[in-house]
Amino acid sequence: MRRTATPIKHRRMTERELRSFAAYVRVAAPEPDILRIVGEESRRNGTDELTLQQINRIIRRTRAHMKADGHRGRAEKWPVW
Repeated sequence: MRRTATPIKHRRMTERELRSFAAYVRVAAPEPDILRIVGEESRRNGTDELTLQQINRIIRRTRAHMKADGHRGRAEKWPVW
């Protein structure tokens, strides 16, 4: 006999439920120190507001720069944007 998937009924969380869930997650799984430090550093450097398109452009240019210089592995010096 073949089983068919039963549709799962979704309901939207109210704003109150969402806030209490977010508070629960913060308590149950606190942010690791390293993520907090990285976040603070990115705010200081102004890189916390980069768009995904900007990040992808930086990655593409860095990889092209590394390939042109014959690098294998991590970039030792970053190209100037």
